[in-house]
Amino acid sequence: MLSLSRDFRIRYASQSVNVHLYDLYAENASFSQGQLERMKSLDPNTSEGRAEHGRIKAERSPFERLQLILNGAGLNLSMRADNKGKMLVEREGCEPYGIQELSDGERAAFLLSASVITAKPDSLVLIDEPERHLHRSISSPLISSLLQDRPDCTFVISTHDVGLSMDHQPSQCVLLRQFQHTPQQWDFDCTNNAESIDEGIAEAVLGARRTVLFVEGTRTSLDHNLYGRLYPDVSVRACNGCSEVIRTTRGLNRTIQDHWVRAIGVIDCDRRSPEERAKLEADSIICLPVHDVESIYYHPEVIKLVVERLHAAGTITATDIPSQIAPAMINEFEERRDFLTREATVRKLRTLVLSKLPTVNDFGNGIFEAKPLTNDDLSAALAEEHQKFDRLVQEKNVLGMCAAYPLKKTGLRKKVASLLGLRSGQNYENIVRTMVTDDKEAANQVRCLLAPLTRKLHKSVSACQKPLDSGINP
Repeated sequence: MLSLSRDFRIRYASQSVNVHLYDLYAENASFSQGQLERMKSLDPNTSEGRAEHGRIKAERSPFERLQLILNGAGLNLSMRADNKGKMLVEREGCEPYGIQELSDGERAAFLLSASVITAKPDSLVLIDEPERHLHRSISSPLISSLLQDRPDCTFVISTHDVGLSMDHQPSQCVLLRQFQHTPQQWDFDCTNNAESIDEGIAEAVLGARRTVLFVEGTRTSLDHNLYGRLYPDVSVRACNGCSEVIRTTRGLNRTIQDHWVRAIGVIDCDRRSPEERAKLEADSIICLPVHDVESIYYHPEVIKLVVERLHAAGTITATDIPSQIAPAMINEFEERRDFLTREATVRKLRTLVLSKLPTVNDFGNGIFEAKPLTNDDLSAALAEEHQKFDRLVQEKNVLGMCAAYPLKKTGLRKKVASLLGLRSGQNYENIVRTMVTDDKEAANQVRCLLAPLTRKLHKSVSACQKPLDSGINP
């Protein structure tokens, strides 16, 4: 049965040091007295007596335990009492000094350690935000040392340090989301087994909102910066490439019984087939309705919104800019025709070859035959891609172009910036992000361009029009 120990907070440092020193001395005196009485009761002429004597000598005093705990936290100092009973601190290269002269971090570590050492058996130990007084390089190993020293106790640690819970597995993590005083009410989530979640993923989602959106790129990429503003009620986490987004989202959703997180992934279209997109969506992974996120930033409707914003601010005065956007986009794609079609052909053929590789099921099912690609196959695939590209140009199908080819590999970013009198595409992208942050109507329109993702996140998007539809299979 647990008995409630004092909780650990630092108040009135000098008085706290004196109180804990008194408790530590008393604990050490009680320990020594107990050892002496046990040794007196032993019979040194028996094997049992000699064995018990060895066990008693191996026991560590509270002072020795304190030094081991501090050393385990990387604080290379020792403590001893002089002949007057005064506690002195010793460290290499320094004269002994009084415990009152400890630094703030050392004092915090001492107070916490002394409080835990002197707690009654089977206590419930409450530690409040150790990171407020201790650097993380000290707080995490210090907690580990305390847990090892008092396995009989139960520890409850209140912390804002997400990594602290991951450093001490197995442990139960409770995320307090909101507290209401009147009437008293707690809104919280509980992870019963964070150890079952991949360490990198768990550290990313502990402390996150209930819905986590995993995106490609890094924290400074176009993806992360846009989605974080469009969906402020979810936590956005960057996962480098699409494979990592897929693995992370699936992994979390398959361990849903161990956490509260609803994981959703969003990845570039990259010419995935409708069947592949549907399969991914079943795993809560949404493919963009365009080739990549740049095509959202530079979607004609988004450019139009930016033009209206700049016009209202008096930055630009021309009124015919929106009518120039579609022809400019088609022209920029046309200038990169050879590169874009060749790259698309290579992607298509690589996917085809990989789909024909043998699987485990092919063993024992007869002779496996894989037809190699020839120059004629390459020429035919490229010709087909040229036809698709030229048809999109002839139809002036801007959205079809954005769905089939990477806009970021054209000169469109620079072209749009030039039309709007901006220095670079980066300036334009900054304006887009600012716009969706402080203009709710503009943000809603951009969210409508991402209708499949928006519906997944918010269940329904009644105000949204149909998602981008190029009319082709990209």
